[in-house]
Amino acid sequence: MLIPLPDRNLERGICIFYWFETKFILMKKLFTLLLLLFSLLISYSQTVNLDSGLVAYYPMNGKGSDVSTNKKNGPVHTGKAASDRKGVSQSAIQFYAGTGMYKRGLWAPIDISPSSYLKLTLTAWIKTDKTFGHQNLITNGQKENCRGFVIDKDDGEYRWSANSGSDDILYGPLVTTEWVFMAVLYDQPNEAVRLIVNNQVYASRGKMGKGVEILTIGNFEGIIDDVRIYDRLLTIPELEELYEGAINIDTDEFPIKERIDYDKKREEAKLAELWENPVRRTSKSKFRVYDEAKSSNVKAYLEEGDTITILELDENWSKVQYADEKNGFVSTSSLYDSSYPADGDYVTIHTEKDKFLKEKTMKYFEIHLDPARFIRIHRSTIINVDFMDKIEYYDKESYAVLMKDGAKLKASTSGYKVLKDALKL
Repeated sequence: MLIPLPDRNLERGICIFYWFETKFILMKKLFTLLLLLFSLLISYSQTVNLDSGLVAYYPMNGKGSDVSTNKKNGPVHTGKAASDRKGVSQSAIQFYAGTGMYKRGLWAPIDISPSSYLKLTLTAWIKTDKTFGHQNLITNGQKENCRGFVIDKDDGEYRWSANSGSDDILYGPLVTTEWVFMAVLYDQPNEAVRLIVNNQVYASRGKMGKGVEILTIGNFEGIIDDVRIYDRLLTIPELEELYEGAINIDTDEFPIKERIDYDKKREEAKLAELWENPVRRTSKSKFRVYDEAKSSNVKAYLEEGDTITILELDENWSKVQYADEKNGFVSTSSLYDSSYPADGDYVTIHTEKDKFLKEKTMKYFEIHLDPARFIRIHRSTIINVDFMDKIEYYDKESYAVLMKDGAKLKASTSGYKVLKDALKL
Protein backbone atom coordinates (compact mmCIF):
# COMPACT_ATOMS: atom_id res chain seq x y z
CA MET A 1 0.00 0.00 0.00
CA LEU A 2 1.39 3.36 -1.05
CA ILE A 3 1.15 6.23 1.40
CA PRO A 4 1.40 9.65 -0.34
CA LEU A 5 3.94 12.00 1.00
CA PRO A 6 2.62 15.32 2.41
CA ASP A 7 2.69 18.24 0.02
CA ARG A 8 5.05 20.68 1.74
CA ASN A 9 4.18 23.50 -0.65
CA LEU A 10 0.49 23.09 0.14
CA GLU A 11 1.19 23.16 3.89
CA ARG A 12 3.36 26.24 3.45
CA GLY A 13 0.57 27.94 1.46
CA ILE A 14 -2.01 27.14 4.11
CA CYS A 15 0.27 28.52 6.84
CA ILE A 16 0.85 31.68 4.86
CA PHE A 17 -2.91 32.00 4.23
CA TYR A 18 -3.75 31.64 7.95
CA TRP A 19 -0.97 34.10 8.85
CA PHE A 20 -2.36 36.75 6.47
CA GLU A 21 -5.95 36.07 7.56
CA THR A 22 -5.03 36.38 11.27
CA LYS A 23 -3.02 39.55 10.60
CA PHE A 24 -5.94 41.03 8.64
CA ILE A 25 -8.41 40.34 11.47
CA LEU A 26 -6.05 41.87 14.03
CA MET A 27 -5.51 44.95 11.85
CA LYS A 28 -9.26 45.30 11.36
CA LYS A 29 -9.87 45.14 15.12
CA LEU A 30 -7.08 47.63 15.76
CA PHE A 31 -8.50 50.03 13.16
CA THR A 32 -11.99 49.75 14.71
CA LEU A 33 -10.56 50.46 18.17
CA LEU A 34 -8.62 53.51 16.90
CA LEU A 35 -11.73 54.80 15.14
CA LEU A 36 -13.74 54.44 18.36
CA LEU A 37 -11.10 56.26 20.40
CA PHE A 38 -10.94 59.05 17.80
CA SER A 39 -14.72 59.50 17.87
CA LEU A 40 -14.66 59.59 21.68
CA LEU A 41 -11.94 62.26 21.61
CA ILE A 42 -13.98 64.36 19.17
CA SER A 43 -17.11 63.95 21.31
CA TYR A 44 -15.15 64.88 24.43
CA SER A 45 -13.65 67.98 22.81
CA GLN A 46 -17.13 69.09 21.74
CA THR A 47 -18.66 68.72 25.19
CA VAL A 48 -15.86 70.07 27.40
CA ASN A 49 -15.13 73.77 27.07
CA LEU A 50 -14.28 75.30 30.44
CA ASP A 51 -13.60 78.73 28.94
CA SER A 52 -17.11 79.14 27.54
CA GLY A 53 -19.29 81.33 29.75
CA LEU A 54 -16.60 81.81 32.41
CA VAL A 55 -17.56 84.84 34.51
CA ALA A 56 -14.71 84.57 37.01
CA TYR A 57 -11.97 82.14 38.05
CA TYR A 58 -10.20 82.49 41.41
CA PRO A 59 -7.27 80.04 41.75
CA MET A 60 -7.10 81.19 45.41
CA ASN A 61 -3.29 81.21 45.34
CA GLY A 62 -3.10 83.35 48.43
CA LYS A 63 -4.71 86.32 46.65
CA GLY A 64 -8.14 87.43 45.47
CA SER A 65 -7.15 87.61 41.81
CA ASP A 66 -9.62 86.68 39.06
CA VAL A 67 -7.55 85.23 36.22
CA SER A 68 -10.44 85.27 33.74
CA THR A 69 -10.67 88.03 31.16
CA ASN A 70 -13.21 89.88 33.34
CA LYS A 71 -10.65 90.63 36.13
CA LYS A 72 -13.18 90.66 38.99
CA ASN A 73 -10.44 90.97 41.62
CA GLY A 74 -11.46 91.30 45.25
CA PRO A 75 -9.86 91.93 48.65
CA VAL A 76 -9.15 89.07 51.06
CA HIS A 77 -10.17 89.56 54.71
CA THR A 78 -8.98 87.33 57.56
CA GLY A 79 -7.34 84.86 55.22
CA LYS A 80 -3.84 83.62 54.44
CA ALA A 81 -2.10 81.48 51.83
CA ALA A 82 -2.31 77.73 52.42
CA SER A 83 -1.59 74.41 50.73
CA ASP A 84 -4.19 73.16 48.26
CA ARG A 85 -5.82 69.72 48.07
CA LYS A 86 -2.73 68.32 46.33
CA GLY A 87 -0.36 69.63 48.99
CA VAL A 88 1.02 72.47 46.86
CA SER A 89 1.90 75.39 49.14
CA GLN A 90 0.67 78.95 48.55
CA SER A 91 -2.08 77.59 46.25
CA ALA A 92 -5.24 78.04 48.33
CA ILE A 93 -6.59 80.44 50.98
CA GLN A 94 -7.31 79.52 54.58
CA PHE A 95 -9.89 81.62 56.43
CA TYR A 96 -9.90 81.78 60.23
CA ALA A 97 -11.95 83.25 63.08
CA GLY A 98 -10.09 86.49 63.88
CA THR A 99 -12.31 89.52 63.25
CA GLY A 100 -15.68 87.77 62.94
CA MET A 101 -18.00 86.65 60.15
CA TYR A 102 -18.73 90.12 58.73
CA LYS A 103 -15.05 90.83 58.08
CA ARG A 104 -13.96 87.53 56.60
CA GLY A 105 -13.63 86.09 53.12
CA LEU A 106 -12.68 87.06 49.61
CA TRP A 107 -15.13 89.78 48.60
CA ALA A 108 -15.64 89.28 44.87
CA PRO A 109 -17.37 92.18 43.07
CA ILE A 110 -19.92 89.95 41.32
CA ASP A 111 -23.71 89.93 41.61
CA ILE A 112 -24.71 86.30 41.01
CA SER A 113 -28.43 86.97 41.55
CA PRO A 114 -30.97 85.75 38.96
CA SER A 115 -31.41 89.34 37.78
CA SER A 116 -27.80 89.18 36.52
CA TYR A 117 -27.54 85.51 35.55
CA LEU A 118 -30.69 83.44 34.97
CA LYS A 119 -28.52 80.33 34.70
CA LEU A 120 -25.39 79.95 36.79
CA THR A 121 -22.82 77.33 37.82
CA LEU A 122 -20.56 77.76 40.85
CA THR A 123 -17.74 75.27 41.56
CA ALA A 124 -15.01 75.03 44.22
CA TRP A 125 -12.82 72.72 46.28
CA ILE A 126 -13.55 73.17 50.00
CA LYS A 127 -12.16 71.90 53.31
CA THR A 128 -13.73 72.92 56.62
CA ASP A 129 -12.06 73.01 60.03
CA LYS A 130 -15.38 72.41 61.82
CA THR A 131 -18.03 69.78 61.12
CA PHE A 132 -20.73 71.49 63.19
CA GLY A 133 -22.70 74.72 63.11
CA HIS A 134 -24.24 76.57 60.14
CA GLN A 135 -21.51 77.92 57.86
CA ASN A 136 -21.76 80.17 54.78
CA LEU A 137 -19.04 78.82 52.53
CA ILE A 138 -19.63 80.85 49.36
CA THR A 139 -22.79 82.98 49.19
CA ASN A 140 -24.16 86.33 48.06
CA GLY A 141 -26.21 86.82 51.22
CA GLN A 142 -27.23 85.32 54.54
CA LYS A 143 -30.68 84.00 53.52
CA GLU A 144 -31.74 80.72 51.92
CA ASN A 145 -33.00 82.50 48.78
CA CYS A 146 -29.44 83.74 48.09
CA ARG A 147 -27.30 81.58 45.85
CA GLY A 148 -24.32 79.64 47.17
CA PHE A 149 -22.80 76.82 49.23
CA VAL A 150 -23.49 76.34 52.94
CA ILE A 151 -23.12 73.77 55.69
CA ASP A 152 -26.49 73.21 57.35
CA LYS A 153 -28.18 70.85 59.77
CA ASP A 154 -30.69 68.25 58.58
CA ASP A 155 -32.22 65.59 60.82
CA GLY A 156 -29.61 66.21 63.48
CA GLU A 157 -26.60 65.97 61.15
CA TYR A 158 -24.56 68.70 59.41
CA ARG A 159 -24.29 68.33 55.65
CA TRP A 160 -22.63 69.91 52.64
CA SER A 161 -25.51 71.87 51.13
CA ALA A 162 -26.67 74.57 48.73
CA ASN A 163 -29.26 77.28 49.17
CA SER A 164 -32.32 76.53 47.06
CA GLY A 165 -34.55 79.54 47.72
CA SER A 166 -38.22 78.69 47.76
CA ASP A 167 -37.42 75.12 48.82
CA ASP A 168 -35.03 76.26 51.57
CA ILE A 169 -31.87 74.05 51.53
CA LEU A 170 -30.70 71.29 49.19
CA TYR A 171 -28.83 68.83 51.42
CA GLY A 172 -25.89 66.68 50.34
CA PRO A 173 -23.65 64.21 52.25
CA LEU A 174 -22.42 64.44 55.84
CA VAL A 175 -19.66 66.97 56.51
CA THR A 176 -16.11 65.77 57.23
CA THR A 177 -12.80 67.61 57.46
CA GLU A 178 -11.66 66.09 54.13
CA TRP A 179 -11.42 68.07 50.89
CA VAL A 180 -14.59 67.94 48.78
CA PHE A 181 -15.43 69.09 45.27
CA MET A 182 -18.68 71.08 45.18
CA ALA A 183 -20.72 72.42 42.28
CA VAL A 184 -24.15 74.03 42.28
CA LEU A 185 -26.18 74.76 39.16
CA TYR A 186 -29.05 77.26 39.24
CA ASP A 187 -31.68 77.37 36.49
CA GLN A 188 -34.06 80.20 37.35
CA PRO A 189 -36.42 79.90 34.33
CA ASN A 190 -37.05 76.23 35.13
CA GLU A 191 -36.87 76.75 38.93
CA ALA A 192 -34.30 73.97 39.35
CA VAL A 193 -31.17 73.49 41.47
CA ARG A 194 -28.54 70.75 41.13
CA LEU A 195 -25.83 70.11 43.74
CA ILE A 196 -22.79 67.92 43.08
CA VAL A 197 -20.56 66.84 45.96
CA ASN A 198 -17.62 64.77 44.74
CA ASN A 199 -19.16 62.05 42.55
CA GLN A 200 -22.84 62.35 43.56
CA VAL A 201 -25.74 64.45 42.23
CA TYR A 202 -28.51 65.97 44.38
CA ALA A 203 -31.59 67.65 42.89
CA SER A 204 -34.27 70.06 44.01
CA ARG A 205 -36.69 72.71 42.85
CA GLY A 206 -35.62 76.24 43.66
CA LYS A 207 -36.65 79.78 42.82
CA MET A 208 -33.90 82.10 43.99
CA GLY A 209 -34.18 85.71 45.14
CA LYS A 210 -32.07 88.83 45.03
CA GLY A 211 -28.81 88.78 46.99
CA VAL A 212 -26.16 91.40 47.64
CA GLU A 213 -23.88 92.53 44.82
CA ILE A 214 -20.79 91.07 46.51
CA LEU A 215 -20.01 87.35 46.49
CA THR A 216 -18.36 86.36 49.76
CA ILE A 217 -15.98 83.42 49.28
CA GLY A 218 -14.80 81.85 52.54
CA ASN A 219 -17.01 83.23 55.32
CA PHE A 220 -16.13 80.25 57.53
CA GLU A 221 -13.14 78.56 59.16
CA GLY A 222 -11.45 76.41 56.53
CA ILE A 223 -9.70 76.37 53.15
CA ILE A 224 -11.00 77.09 49.64
CA ASP A 225 -9.32 76.38 46.30
CA ASP A 226 -10.19 76.85 42.60
CA VAL A 227 -13.44 78.83 42.59
CA ARG A 228 -15.17 79.14 39.22
CA ILE A 229 -18.35 80.96 38.18
CA TYR A 230 -20.14 80.38 34.85
CA ASP A 231 -23.11 82.10 33.26
CA ARG A 232 -24.45 78.75 32.03
CA LEU A 233 -25.11 75.22 33.25
CA LEU A 234 -22.03 73.01 32.98
CA THR A 235 -22.39 69.47 31.66
CA ILE A 236 -21.45 66.29 33.51
CA PRO A 237 -18.26 65.84 31.38
CA GLU A 238 -17.22 69.42 32.20
CA LEU A 239 -17.84 68.88 35.91
CA GLU A 240 -15.87 65.63 35.76
CA GLU A 241 -12.98 67.56 34.23
CA LEU A 242 -12.96 69.90 37.24
CA TYR A 243 -13.47 67.05 39.70
CA GLU A 244 -10.76 64.99 37.97
CA GLY A 245 -12.86 61.88 38.33
CA ALA A 246 -16.15 60.24 37.40
CA ILE A 247 -19.46 61.61 38.65
CA ASN A 248 -21.50 58.42 38.65
CA ILE A 249 -24.02 58.40 41.53
CA ASP A 250 -27.63 59.53 40.92
CA THR A 251 -26.72 61.11 37.58
CA ASP A 252 -30.31 60.44 36.43
CA GLU A 253 -31.23 63.35 38.73
CA PHE A 254 -29.01 65.76 36.79
CA PRO A 255 -31.10 66.62 33.69
CA ILE A 256 -33.41 69.63 34.03
CA LYS A 257 -36.74 69.55 32.24
CA GLU A 258 -38.08 72.63 30.55
CA ARG A 259 -40.78 74.16 32.72
CA ILE A 260 -44.05 74.88 30.95
CA ASP A 261 -45.03 78.52 31.26
CA TYR A 262 -48.81 78.14 31.50
CA ASP A 263 -49.40 81.90 31.67
CA LYS A 264 -47.50 82.36 28.42
CA LYS A 265 -49.45 79.50 26.82
CA ARG A 266 -52.74 81.17 27.80
CA GLU A 267 -51.63 84.51 26.35
CA GLU A 268 -50.59 82.84 23.10
CA ALA A 269 -53.98 81.11 22.88
CA LYS A 270 -55.80 84.41 23.44
CA LEU A 271 -53.75 86.12 20.73
CA ALA A 272 -54.44 83.25 18.34
CA GLU A 273 -58.16 83.54 19.00
CA LEU A 274 -58.08 87.28 18.24
CA TRP A 275 -56.16 86.68 15.03
CA GLU A 276 -58.65 84.03 13.91
CA ASN A 277 -61.44 86.61 14.33
CA PRO A 278 -59.83 89.88 13.21
CA VAL A 279 -63.11 91.68 12.40
CA ARG A 280 -64.71 92.64 15.68
CA ARG A 281 -67.33 94.86 17.27
CA THR A 282 -66.76 96.98 20.36
CA SER A 283 -68.76 95.99 23.42
CA LYS A 284 -68.67 99.36 25.19
CA SER A 285 -68.87 103.05 24.39
CA LYS A 286 -65.82 105.34 24.45
CA PHE A 287 -63.60 102.56 23.15
CA ARG A 288 -60.26 104.34 22.74
CA VAL A 289 -58.15 104.33 19.60
CA TYR A 290 -54.72 105.99 19.90
CA ASP A 291 -52.54 107.66 17.30
CA GLU A 292 -49.46 105.56 18.11
CA ALA A 293 -48.55 102.48 20.13
CA LYS A 294 -47.86 103.35 23.79
CA SER A 295 -49.29 106.82 23.19
CA SER A 296 -51.58 108.79 25.50
CA ASN A 297 -53.11 110.76 22.62
CA VAL A 298 -56.60 109.49 21.82
CA LYS A 299 -57.31 109.60 18.08
CA ALA A 300 -60.94 108.48 18.30
CA TYR A 301 -63.62 107.26 20.68
CA LEU A 302 -65.72 104.44 19.25
CA GLU A 303 -69.26 103.65 20.29
CA GLU A 304 -70.64 100.28 21.32
CA GLY A 305 -71.17 98.10 18.26
CA ASP A 306 -68.65 99.89 16.05
CA THR A 307 -66.58 97.65 13.78
CA ILE A 308 -62.82 97.38 14.00
CA THR A 309 -60.41 95.14 12.11
CA ILE A 310 -57.12 93.91 13.51
CA LEU A 311 -54.30 94.65 11.06
CA GLU A 312 -51.30 93.92 13.27
CA LEU A 313 -51.42 92.00 16.53
CA ASP A 314 -48.96 92.28 19.42
CA GLU A 315 -49.18 91.16 23.03
CA ASN A 316 -49.34 94.79 24.25
CA TRP A 317 -50.49 97.04 21.38
CA SER A 318 -52.31 96.24 18.12
CA LYS A 319 -52.93 98.18 14.95
CA VAL A 320 -56.59 98.36 13.89
CA GLN A 321 -58.72 99.78 11.11
CA TYR A 322 -61.98 101.55 11.92
CA ALA A 323 -64.53 103.92 10.30
CA ASP A 324 -63.80 104.60 6.61
CA GLU A 325 -60.47 102.75 6.62
CA LYS A 326 -58.81 104.91 9.27
CA ASN A 327 -55.94 103.31 11.14
CA GLY A 328 -54.98 103.58 14.78
CA PHE A 329 -53.70 101.64 17.77
CA VAL A 330 -55.48 100.00 20.69
CA SER A 331 -54.24 98.14 23.74
CA THR A 332 -54.47 94.41 23.10
CA SER A 333 -56.08 93.94 26.51
CA SER A 334 -59.01 96.12 25.35
CA LEU A 335 -59.52 93.73 22.44
CA TYR A 336 -59.79 90.87 24.93
CA ASP A 337 -62.10 92.69 27.31
CA SER A 338 -64.17 95.02 25.15
CA SER A 339 -64.68 93.46 21.72
CA TYR A 340 -66.21 90.37 20.17
CA PRO A 341 -66.22 88.71 16.71
CA ALA A 342 -68.40 90.63 14.27
CA ASP A 343 -71.31 89.11 12.37
CA GLY A 344 -70.98 88.92 8.61
CA ASP A 345 -68.15 87.91 6.34
CA TYR A 346 -65.05 90.08 6.07
CA VAL A 347 -61.60 89.36 4.66
CA THR A 348 -58.41 91.34 5.25
CA ILE A 349 -56.16 91.36 2.19
CA HIS A 350 -52.45 91.83 2.95
CA THR A 351 -50.30 93.26 0.15
CA GLU A 352 -46.65 94.28 0.05
CA LYS A 353 -47.59 97.91 0.76
CA ASP A 354 -50.86 97.89 2.73
CA LYS A 355 -53.87 95.99 4.08
CA PHE A 356 -57.45 96.16 2.78
CA LEU A 357 -60.76 95.04 4.27
CA LYS A 358 -63.30 93.47 1.89
CA GLU A 359 -66.80 92.22 2.63
CA LYS A 360 -66.42 88.86 0.94
CA THR A 361 -66.19 85.28 2.17
CA MET A 362 -63.04 83.17 2.25
CA LYS A 363 -64.85 80.70 0.00
CA TYR A 364 -65.31 83.44 -2.62
CA PHE A 365 -61.56 84.10 -2.81
CA GLU A 366 -60.75 80.40 -2.69
CA ILE A 367 -62.90 79.87 -5.81
CA HIS A 368 -61.83 82.96 -7.75
CA LEU A 369 -58.06 83.01 -7.08
CA ASP A 370 -55.51 80.88 -8.96
CA PRO A 371 -55.44 77.58 -7.01
CA ALA A 372 -51.83 76.93 -8.03
CA ARG A 373 -50.63 80.09 -6.24
CA PHE A 374 -53.25 80.75 -3.55
CA ILE A 375 -53.61 77.95 -1.00
CA ARG A 376 -56.07 77.88 1.90
CA ILE A 377 -53.93 76.69 4.82
CA HIS A 378 -56.56 77.44 7.50
CA ARG A 379 -60.24 78.23 7.59
CA SER A 380 -59.28 81.89 8.15
CA THR A 381 -56.12 82.09 6.00
CA ILE A 382 -55.26 81.93 2.28
CA ILE A 383 -51.62 82.48 1.31
CA ASN A 384 -49.80 83.34 -1.89
CA VAL A 385 -47.09 80.67 -2.12
CA ASP A 386 -44.89 83.08 -4.12
CA PHE A 387 -44.39 85.04 -0.88
CA MET A 388 -43.88 82.00 1.37
CA ASP A 389 -40.48 81.65 3.05
CA LYS A 390 -40.61 78.32 4.87
CA ILE A 391 -42.67 75.88 6.93
CA GLU A 392 -41.78 75.13 10.53
CA TYR A 393 -43.10 73.01 13.40
CA TYR A 394 -45.59 75.07 15.43
CA ASP A 395 -47.09 72.90 18.14
CA LYS A 396 -48.17 69.35 18.75
CA GLU A 397 -49.15 67.92 15.34
CA SER A 398 -49.44 71.37 13.73
CA TYR A 399 -47.30 73.64 11.57
CA ALA A 400 -46.84 77.32 10.79
CA VAL A 401 -46.02 79.02 7.49
CA LEU A 402 -43.48 81.84 7.63
CA MET A 403 -43.96 84.52 4.99
CA LYS A 404 -41.21 86.65 3.48
CA ASP A 405 -42.50 89.74 5.33
CA GLY A 406 -42.03 87.96 8.67
CA ALA A 407 -45.67 86.98 9.23
CA LYS A 408 -46.16 83.62 10.97
CA LEU A 409 -49.41 81.91 9.97
CA LYS A 410 -50.76 78.76 11.57
CA ALA A 411 -51.75 75.93 9.24
CA SER A 412 -54.53 73.50 10.13
CA THR A 413 -53.98 69.77 9.66
CA SER A 414 -56.02 69.69 6.45
CA GLY A 415 -54.51 72.98 5.24
CA TYR A 416 -50.97 71.67 5.77
CA LYS A 417 -51.82 68.57 3.71
CA VAL A 418 -53.23 70.70 0.87
CA LEU A 419 -50.10 72.89 0.96
CA LYS A 420 -47.79 69.87 0.88
CA ASP A 421 -49.68 68.40 -2.08
CA ALA A 422 -49.63 71.72 -3.94
CA LEU A 423 -45.89 72.15 -3.40
CA LYS A 424 -45.25 68.43 -4.00
CA LEU A 425 -43.32 68.10 -0.72
